[in-house]
Amino acid sequence: MLALLWWGRHSALGDWMPLRWSDLQPQASAELRAWQYVVIHHSAGEVGNAESIDRDHLSRGWDGIGYHFVINNGAPLPPGRVEWTFRWNLQRHGAHVAAGEMNRQGIGICLVGHLDRHPPHPRQYERAVELTALLLKHIPSLAIERVVGHGEVPGASTNCPGAHMDMHEFRLAVSRKLADLRQP
Repeated sequence: MLALLWWGRHSALGDWMPLRWSDLQPQASAELRAWQYVVIHHSAGEVGNAESIDRDHLSRGWDGIGYHFVINNGAPLPPGRVEWTFRWNLQRHGAHVAAGEMNRQGIGICLVGHLDRHPPHPRQYERAVELTALLLKHIPSLAIERVVGHGEVPGASTNCPGAHMDMHEFRLAVSRKLADLRQP
């Protein structure tokens, strides 16, 4: 089975529309896992999308893209375009953190771009905040304290998601968005 067959893109309503849980719900036959973490990554490449990352990960001998979600930076897909992968759709463990049990416990979100060189595209950042808040709202086992950058994972030796991705500020933004989502 190719990972490509299990991708989704938030584009039916346009990339400017708010994300909805109904757009992201996993395949009906896949029970929602009790995820413990959301792990934020950057691709460390300026151009890409879920398809190109999938090809790269397959060339490494993996069973497809290691992330659950990819958020585009405008090269080549529109900035803020959210793509979800077979790992999310089927609620499969990730292949995005070598340290500890994080692949089994964490949802991997990758922002396309080299965030050691520059900050994420503003729309991309906004979508990462929105997606993360939506996941926290609908998955009771998740908590804001367990939204981490790849480099914050114990045992990880990486600067991912990059010097220009301030995880403290990101968690504050997610907390604000989550409060908005929880209002009637």
